[in-house]
Amino acid sequence: MQNKIWDVDVLGVLAEEEYVRDRTGRSNCFINTQNVIQFLVRLVSKPPETFPNETLFTGFATSLEPYGFEDRPWEDDETRKRLLLNFMEAKMLIFQPQRKVRPDGDYFNMFDVRTCAKTEAYTPQTAYVPIPIFSEGKHAASEAEFLDRLQNNRYIGRVEHISTEPNDTPQYVLWRGADGQLAVYGPFDKHLYAQGGFSLRYTRLMKAEFREAWFDDAVFEPNRQDILFVSLDIYNQLAEVVNPQTEADGGAEVAAAAAGLAVGGSGHAVAARPSPEAFGLGDAAAGPSAEPRADADVGSSGMGSGPAGERLAPAPEGGRAARDDGDGRAVSEGPSDGAMSGPTFAGGLWNTPEDAEGPAADERRRDADEHPEAVFLEQFAQQARDRNLLYREEDLVNFHTAMKSSTLVILAGMSGTGKSRLVEVYGRTLGMDNEQLNIIPVRPSWTDDADLIGYVDSIHNVYRPGDSGLVDTLIQAENHPEKLYIICFDEMNLARVEHYFSQFLSVLEQPEGRRELRLYNEELMTRLYNYKEYSPSITIGNNVMFVGTVNLDESTYHFSDKVLDRANVISLQMRPFALLKDLGERRFEKGIRRQWTAREYADFRNSSDALQLTDDELALLDELHQTFQAVDPNRGIGYRVVRQMDAYLKNLPQGTALDRRTAFDLQLVQRVLTKVRGSEDELQLLVGRYHPERQTVVDSQILDCLNRHHTVSDFAQTRSVISHKAKELRLHGYTF
Repeated sequence: MQNKIWDVDVLGVLAEEEYVRDRTGRSNCFINTQNVIQFLVRLVSKPPETFPNETLFTGFATSLEPYGFEDRPWEDDETRKRLLLNFMEAKMLIFQPQRKVRPDGDYFNMFDVRTCAKTEAYTPQTAYVPIPIFSEGKHAASEAEFLDRLQNNRYIGRVEHISTEPNDTPQYVLWRGADGQLAVYGPFDKHLYAQGGFSLRYTRLMKAEFREAWFDDAVFEPNRQDILFVSLDIYNQLAEVVNPQTEADGGAEVAAAAAGLAVGGSGHAVAARPSPEAFGLGDAAAGPSAEPRADADVGSSGMGSGPAGERLAPAPEGGRAARDDGDGRAVSEGPSDGAMSGPTFAGGLWNTPEDAEGPAADERRRDADEHPEAVFLEQFAQQARDRNLLYREEDLVNFHTAMKSSTLVILAGMSGTGKSRLVEVYGRTLGMDNEQLNIIPVRPSWTDDADLIGYVDSIHNVYRPGDSGLVDTLIQAENHPEKLYIICFDEMNLARVEHYFSQFLSVLEQPEGRRELRLYNEELMTRLYNYKEYSPSITIGNNVMFVGTVNLDESTYHFSDKVLDRANVISLQMRPFALLKDLGERRFEKGIRRQWTAREYADFRNSSDALQLTDDELALLDELHQTFQAVDPNRGIGYRVVRQMDAYLKNLPQGTALDRRTAFDLQLVQRVLTKVRGSEDELQLLVGRYHPERQTVVDSQILDCLNRHHTVSDFAQTRSVISHKAKELRLHGYTF
């Protein structure tokens, strides 16, 4: 079990006093030991399928201050509590569930809290269902294009903060046109979710207008407007309209089965409202004996009458051909799910037709939705060209792959090759501002992690963070998990990395949710005046990436194996100087810049734990390890390195100039040969002897091993590095 934030918006209300006391024995609102108002919120919307059976969440008054609540610490406790209860009386909260794992049990808090007004129809028994909203301009150019994607099993785009779990298929979705009007599409049976967002499946697709009266019991956040929470009453009425309830039409039964509605023997949706328990909300606030609201006839409300939902035709003309699979389901001909053809990134160019408008342009836009990583790589290369920077395409792909698969990336090489600029270009391509991209110049005087992260000033009882700004950036990243952050240590080895970076070397090895950087002991918290700004520990999420730049000269320190074991060390290759002239003369079309979210970037990653190295690759690594061990029992290839090489290779983007054979070669250089250093007596058997007349290396056990495994790669980069190390041994008697 680990700390976790579910990236899903849910709806809650201040929990009723009796409800809280029955479950916790405490009040629904109190002043905690830190003199902060703490309160409990009851979940009233359908949570994700795999969410724990939990309906109470802890909130703090500080999260309500942006929405107009003002605490008055100088008042007595009862007055302060009454102010909060009055503030929450007419409000609901939209938030993301957060689980904190502590030795004494799990705690569920609210994260990213936002307020909205209660509907007039709200009662303590009301439960809500989230419905995603797709809109013109954001998800499709028009409703016709949106419909075409639905009917042809294409991806229709993302809606942030709604569950994408396999069992949480949205039965209905909403379309918002340029005029702001909403239309309901459905019912949907199942879905796929990938880089292009949702791909929805249906038996028959229906459409209906979202009626104005339904907004009376619907909730949404004004600043986002991409999820609408509707009450179960409205959900029933919506299903009634979209699914005509006749014996000939089985749509009503489909709706009931997917949404958890009660279904009668005839296959019609029964008028009685389903209980909140059907949505994982537990019993209603009034307790187990509370009765549901009296049934309301859909027709008598004036909302169920009128024409039934319009049944849409199969695919429109011009779309992909469709066939009938025998049970009335339209099945698209063409690429299967997950195997759609798309553009590739080759030569630093987006390989798409040249047409700027028309069907080809529409197809490119659809491909951009379905292949976002290829789009990002093209933007990455374009950003470098726009800044008149020269990088090999292989270096760009290598750096990107290392960044998304490694806990630490180190850019090495001679001064002036653009190491720091590469990090900056990468961050700008991701849409980062100066707060998200923190480039920290390392100082030679740093001797321990207090120089970097700060210390407790026991005289003045405050925590003093380091002047690098690192702690503030990490706190911001913890508070905004939807954003990406890069921490770059420039000239990383001007001081000893093992000293000032020691705590990070251990923290970054922990799995997600357990990466906690400790600033000070928790016992000191109540003594520090600024403990609210700087808590005892910071959780480092996967939205934070660490990278360093190094120069290897007489002014710097060399890395220990402890650092090299945890890092991908990349040496940027120089390109011919003549290209500088060509680069200056080129003109490039400026691409559309965007801010990539942490969730979108996470979709670039293959986070599978299953080892995917081939048998031949494993055999080579095993033989290399045995070769190192035979020379020196303290040398070899550890499990950590093997798993990190595997993570790199399975995160290699497809369709680039960096194929798997070349990538494996680079990984040997970046993960294995970085630790091959020492004296001629130690390494000559491994590295071999350099023959100056023939300019070759002879008697090298490493090269002999590579020759026996030539099917894995041609090992061009590895052979070049071995040759360089053999030269160093001959000239200096030592290699670095």
